[in-house]
Amino acid sequence: MDTSEILISQEEISGMVKRVASEINNDYCGVEELVVVPILTGAFIFASDLVRELKMPVNIDFMQVSSYVGENSTGVLKIKKDITVDIRG
Repeated sequence: MDTSEILISQEEISGMVKRVASEINNDYCGVEELVVVPILTGAFIFASDLVRELKMPVNIDFMQVSSYVGENSTGVLKIKKDITVDIRG
């Protein structure tokens, strides 16, 4: 796969992150604490950019999952690391 061409600029990504954060800020205004659970390893940079824009207390935990062996999906999701935060309620 050729990854030499930039498909989405840094400015576009930043704008999208700010838009998503604004929606979360509006939807969860007044919440005591928001739990954010990005999937490792691909989402951690997005998640760090996102939580910087959030206006409420944030607890961040991570999951790591896989359904691939080499380049092929097995069709079965395997949890390699589960969250440790209690998300009940």
